[in-house]
Amino acid sequence: MSILKFSDFITEALGISDSLVSQVREFFEIINKDKSKKSFDVEYELNGKKQPLTIKLDRKFYVKGEFNPYTHPATITLMERTDLDTLTHELKHADRFFRIGLKAYKEDFTKLYSEAENKKQASLLPDKFRTLFFVFYFLQKEEFEAYFHSDYTTFLQQAREQGLRTHRELLTLWNNFDETSFKFYTGKMKPGKFTKRSIKMTIPEVQRPFKFSNWADEKTANLLIWLMLKEKHELTDDRLFKKVINLFMPNQIAEIIDNGYPKKYQTMIDKYRVNLEKVIDKRMDIYARKYARILTLTQSAI
Repeated sequence: MSILKFSDFITEALGISDSLVSQVREFFEIINKDKSKKSFDVEYELNGKKQPLTIKLDRKFYVKGEFNPYTHPATITLMERTDLDTLTHELKHADRFFRIGLKAYKEDFTKLYSEAENKKQASLLPDKFRTLFFVFYFLQKEEFEAYFHSDYTTFLQQAREQGLRTHRELLTLWNNFDETSFKFYTGKMKPGKFTKRSIKMTIPEVQRPFKFSNWADEKTANLLIWLMLKEKHELTDDRLFKKVINLFMPNQIAEIIDNGYPKKYQTMIDKYRVNLEKVIDKRMDIYARKYARILTLTQSAI
């Protein structure tokens, strides 16, 4: 039986899975030991049970990493073999899937993220939906937990590489930490057009308290909320315009043309939007406070 160090108790208490951090480094060593292999079968240990998991390397993969729960066994695909923070991020997705299954992907923020993605892909003006697409992406608890673990790993690694020890030294690194997720969760995004890798957003001057009107025009926000409510509550869209375009046009064309919603549901949409803004603001507070723990976690680990 392994004996936990005092620092291990601190990391677990402050929200970092010490078991995950330990296993991600083990898997990192495995996939970098034999550079000729591109697929590795490993076992992720959770609460005394071993969960089969495959890690694949694909230099032509379209993103840095992805966790796929629908394969047997579940699969992590990485673009770069030496990308420790992405491996940590995707392993946290795997950890949550092994704990709670697909329930992790069923919250309203995930539904709103999916609707924003669909409209972004179908629209002739994708920028109209792109900012809210990324807002909903980051707001998902699933993504937050993955970024929290990968950003902790990255911050700790940078602190060790630079030989930092004191709180002041770590605070300086913290104030210059350049991860997009870190900036979003701690409210440090610079207003204006933001583009980094695949992320493209327009950051408003006023980010808190959260108001949809600061991040997108009202019609765009209402449309995404309507699409989510329609699916969630099986609401009927009985607009004549909707019936006509569905009758005479392919779905792809209909998606491009139709950016409206039934006015009879306006009150429902308005009420949900106001409540959602409160939920988002509360969640952002929780995320920011939890991210602030990374300083304490790092100082206890070095």
